[in-house]
Order: sequence, then structure tokens, then C-alpha cells
Amino acid sequence: MKQRFDNPGWEVFTNVGERKERGIRVEGNVLYPHIVVLKMDSNELVGVGEIETDETFDTSKTTRWQMLSRVAPVVWLYVPKSRSEEARKLLKEFKLKKVLLRSWEIDENGNILITDL
Repeated sequence: MKQRFDNPGWEVFTNVGERKERGIRVEGNVLYPHIVVLKMDSNELVGVGEIETDETFDTSKTTRWQMLSRVAPVVWLYVPKSRSEEARKLLKEFKLKKVLLRSWEIDENGNILITDL
């Protein structure tokens, strides 16, 4: 992930499991996307990332993606490679234009491979 967010003007926060580094206010609620990227000099929101697995990916997530896309300039959505077509159809169906789809998979050496779709 570091190479994707390796910009000297950005500060990257992660919210994983119980650890919450940075939330964002969305429609009166505070949400904790998996990744929050801010401009260092202004704390302006650059974008947020959501990482889905086979276990967490389902159509009910579109509500969360919609909410995030209303406040973030871009939402990077990471889905398992096997779910990329399904995710693409959901993004089109719900007209989520500010969501950039990326797939991930683990290769035979245990490396995570990320592909922009």
C-alpha cells in the first residue's frame, strides 16, 4: 500500500480492527474508513479507502460507499480479484462515479498484488 500513497504532501491514517487513527464526519456520523488520506499542510481530505474481503463484500456495502463518496474527493475501493466484476456492476448500478476500483489478490509467494481496474 505504501507505494500507492507515497506522496510527501500526504498524511495517511489507517483504521483497522479496534485501532482507530482518523475518522471523518459523514451526515452527522463519524465513519472510520480503512484508509484516510489528508494533505499535510491543510488537513484537507484527499480521499478514503475501503478494503473488502470475500467475507465482507456484499451489496449492503453500497450504502457506506455512497456515504463516503459524498464527502471524499475519491474513494479507493479494494475488492478481491474474484469479486471485481460484481463490484464493477454495483458501482455502475448505484452510479458511484467518485469510486476508483482496485482489485487485490495474494500471489504464490504471499505478496499482495493490487491492480487498478
